[in-house]
Amino acid sequence: GRARYPVKFWDCANGLQDASGAVLDAALADPRAVLRRIGAEKERCCYVLRDLHRWAAEPMVQRAVRSLAGLVALGEQS
Repeated sequence: GRARYPVKFWDCANGLQDASGAVLDAALADPRAVLRRIGAEKERCCYVLRDLHRWAAEPMVQRAVRSLAGLVALGEQS
Protein backbone atom coordinates (compact mmCIF):
# COMPACT_ATOMS: atom_id res chain seq x y z
CA GLY A 1 0.00 0.00 0.00
CA ARG A 2 0.84 3.61 -0.18
CA ALA A 3 2.05 5.58 2.79
CA ARG A 4 -0.34 8.39 3.55
CA TYR A 5 1.22 11.04 5.71
CA PRO A 6 -0.25 14.43 6.44
CA VAL A 7 1.36 17.17 4.37
CA LYS A 8 2.38 20.45 5.97
CA PHE A 9 3.70 23.50 4.17
CA TRP A 10 6.01 26.19 5.49
CA ASP A 11 7.17 29.56 4.23
CA CYS A 12 8.44 32.64 5.99
CA ALA A 13 5.39 34.73 5.07
CA ASN A 14 2.63 32.35 6.19
CA GLY A 15 4.31 30.13 8.75
CA LEU A 16 3.17 26.52 9.01
CA GLN A 17 0.01 25.43 7.19
CA ASP A 18 -1.78 22.17 6.58
CA ALA A 19 -2.62 20.84 3.11
CA SER A 20 -5.92 22.75 3.03
CA GLY A 21 -4.10 26.03 3.67
CA ALA A 22 -5.28 26.36 7.26
CA VAL A 23 -2.65 28.12 9.33
CA LEU A 24 -1.17 25.91 12.05
CA ASP A 25 1.39 28.43 13.34
CA ALA A 26 1.59 31.86 11.73
CA ALA A 27 4.40 32.94 14.06
CA LEU A 28 6.73 30.24 12.73
CA ALA A 29 8.60 32.45 10.24
CA ASP A 30 12.21 31.57 11.09
CA PRO A 31 13.62 28.63 9.08
CA ARG A 32 15.61 27.36 12.08
CA ALA A 33 12.46 27.36 14.19
CA VAL A 34 10.54 25.25 11.70
CA LEU A 35 13.41 22.78 11.48
CA ARG A 36 13.39 22.47 15.28
CA ARG A 37 9.61 21.98 15.18
CA ILE A 38 9.97 19.19 12.62
CA GLY A 39 12.59 17.51 14.79
CA ALA A 40 10.24 17.60 17.78
CA GLU A 41 7.21 16.37 15.83
CA LYS A 42 5.78 13.08 17.10
CA GLU A 43 3.52 12.49 14.10
CA ARG A 44 5.01 11.36 10.79
CA CYS A 45 4.43 14.09 8.26
CA CYS A 46 5.61 15.23 4.88
CA TYR A 47 6.89 18.79 5.06
CA VAL A 48 7.23 21.10 2.08
CA LEU A 49 9.62 23.89 3.04
CA ARG A 50 9.04 26.59 0.48
CA ASP A 51 12.02 28.84 -0.25
CA LEU A 52 14.24 27.21 2.39
CA HIS A 53 17.06 27.39 -0.15
CA ARG A 54 17.18 31.16 0.41
CA TRP A 55 18.67 30.49 3.86
CA ALA A 56 20.89 27.58 2.81
CA ALA A 57 24.09 29.65 3.00
CA GLU A 58 23.55 30.44 6.70
CA PRO A 59 25.69 28.21 8.93
CA MET A 60 22.95 27.90 11.57
CA VAL A 61 20.44 26.69 8.99
CA GLN A 62 22.97 24.26 7.54
CA ARG A 63 23.61 22.82 11.01
CA ALA A 64 19.86 22.57 11.73
CA VAL A 65 19.30 20.65 8.48
CA ARG A 66 22.19 18.29 9.22
CA SER A 67 20.95 17.67 12.75
CA LEU A 68 17.42 17.00 11.53
CA ALA A 69 18.72 14.61 8.87
CA GLY A 70 20.66 12.78 11.58
CA LEU A 71 17.53 12.38 13.71
CA VAL A 72 15.58 10.95 10.81
CA ALA A 73 18.43 8.62 9.76
CA LEU A 74 18.74 7.28 13.29
CA GLY A 75 15.00 6.76 13.54
CA GLU A 76 14.73 9.06 16.54
CA GLN A 77 11.57 10.54 15.14
CA SER A 78 8.55 8.38 15.78
